[in-house]
Amino acid sequence: MAVPYEKTVFVPCANGGAGEYVQLSGSTNFVYQLVWTDHGFNLGYHANSYAIKGVGLLSGETFVASAGTEGTVAAVWENDHWVATTIERLRVTGQNTNFVLKNVYHITTNADDEVVVQLNKQEAECN
Repeated sequence: MAVPYEKTVFVPCANGGAGEYVQLSGSTNFVYQLVWTDHGFNLGYHANSYAIKGVGLLSGETFVASAGTEGTVAAVWENDHWVATTIERLRVTGQNTNFVLKNVYHITTNADDEVVVQLNKQEAECN
């Protein structure tokens, strides 16, 4: 399933080290497998981000990004909900600036036992 990818993130090493916001857009394909166990659930996932391009909002520097992430998340029961965390890293390359966008996602279940994924933290790690 292709999902639109739209993020704007502050990159401290962009714009000659002065920092700037970089706007990224493209698509990500997701494949999930959810298995309920006696003690929680395991979420197996594969994410493939593609055709992601970006632009520095002050400098105009252009960027391309890619990522292929897969893994398993084991969730635990906490405050009457299933809770888990996973991390995605997106490698972003520009003409003058390279960075990794680190996204930390918080995964819970709602009252209908549907899995809800929320972005908990986002930061650019300069190379």
